[in-house]
Amino acid sequence: MLGVSACSTIAPKSSPREGSASSSSHRTGLGTTAGYERGDSVYDVAFHRKSPSHPDAIASFHYNDKAGAEAMIAMLGGKNRLRSGSFLLAGDRIEASMEPFYGSKMEWMEANGKVIVVGQPGSNYMIRLKNRTKAEIEAVVSVDGLDVITSKAANFSNRGYVIPPKSSITIEGFRKNADSVRSFLFSRVDESQAMKKGGEAAARNVGVIGVAIFEQDRYATQAAKVKEGGIRQGAMAFPNAP
Repeated sequence: MLGVSACSTIAPKSSPREGSASSSSHRTGLGTTAGYERGDSVYDVAFHRKSPSHPDAIASFHYNDKAGAEAMIAMLGGKNRLRSGSFLLAGDRIEASMEPFYGSKMEWMEANGKVIVVGQPGSNYMIRLKNRTKAEIEAVVSVDGLDVITSKAANFSNRGYVIPPKSSITIEGFRKNADSVRSFLFSRVDESQAMKKGGEAAARNVGVIGVAIFEQDRYATQAAKVKEGGIRQGAMAFPNAP
């Protein structure tokens, strides 16, 4: 069960229009659509950011099919060397990987500091993030420019997943409600969730996963604990007793 920050503000946006797939039907490579509904419960937790909308670290990595990944690596002047396991993000604060629901972590390539994960068309996947620091952090995550909690255009002000120190979380899909998600599913670009939500303009963001890291304001957190402690000390066992 994952903890979702309860102290961040979700910036409301107007509903985007549905897009047609006409001019993106020629694009090759992978996008991500919403697959089947999958049980995955979350609950609200208190998290006081140092800044409501300015992350302490921002990172991203890419994904594509093997041919597309190799083409991207060639453009960056790198070599097509597949690597296995996890990779580091956000100044080594985060250890990240993309994984199928069953099986080993997906392979990836790297050139000029850019990581490109190799995916398989039609496969479901999940995103695993490990907090390597000694403090609790909040991660706002996007897939193809869409927030994984709201499925709307990603924004730093959106709520994120809280990751305890030295612990991992697994994000299994676009959140539908507090108890379920729609799985991340590799698809064609014209079938991607970005295309469905925002048309051609949004589909330009296909193939990238973003992670914005917020550190906790220790003073605000301590003040909230003191306030709560005071309220609890004044709690009455029998408030209506004579």
